[in-house]
Amino acid sequence: MEPDRITNLPDNVIEGILLHLPMRDAVRTSILSSKWRYKWATVPYLVFNKVFCPFYQNPTDITSKIVSIIDRVLVLHFGVIHKFELSHREFEAVSDIDRWILHLSRRSIENIVLEIWQSEAYKYLAVGIEPHKLPEPHVELKYISIYINLNNHEDSLTFLCLLSTAPNLDELEMTAHPEEQTIGGIDTNFWEDGCWNLPFSKLRVVKITGISGAKPEMDFIKFVLLNSPALERMVVEPVFTSDRWELVTKLLCFKRASNQAEIIYKNP
Repeated sequence: MEPDRITNLPDNVIEGILLHLPMRDAVRTSILSSKWRYKWATVPYLVFNKVFCPFYQNPTDITSKIVSIIDRVLVLHFGVIHKFELSHREFEAVSDIDRWILHLSRRSIENIVLEIWQSEAYKYLAVGIEPHKLPEPHVELKYISIYINLNNHEDSLTFLCLLSTAPNLDELEMTAHPEEQTIGGIDTNFWEDGCWNLPFSKLRVVKITGISGAKPEMDFIKFVLLNSPALERMVVEPVFTSDRWELVTKLLCFKRASNQAEIIYKNP
């Protein structure tokens, strides 16, 4: 009888194959043989996007299905998780995100990407007046990519909470969406408040896109520059604005904790 080539593949080859498969297909490999059954459960990159769950289904059904699958994947996964990404235009924000983030915070996560479009903005992690920290710092979290409305008070509290639990943050990418209706306007001095003691001691690269030049957005940029002694480069790419030169002037006038910090302005 001819040897089963799939079953007898070396472990490093199997791991390489799984890394190049979408999450859905990686899980499906469990039926190939007993050797493959739980190999997918060690994949360090968990990406749940449109490939994982197509758009054509009813949004409510998609949300329920995604929640069920992510729960199962996280329970069965027993390896290191370097990246967790949830990006789906039909996914409706749910409180289950709380559980997932708390779970990931105990798994040496390095990269969390949440892109949620449906329903009202979901305010995870931020409860009450002050942002609540996660149980343990994300010491392995070195990259954050977030889509946020800085004109919204609760969004900003949530953002603060996430930043405060990433002491080794190396790169921050933020996309603003000021065009959305603000729910509970932000205090005009929110980012200027002296109680936010968040020194970004290892932050080197920041990319900010989609801003319109609103005061909360500019205050946030100023806040980052003042608290990032290791910053090397900040890229700012706003949406179209008639006050381009005024925005550039403000950026160049902001004080910087790092003498090496370079501000790169990109025309929209």
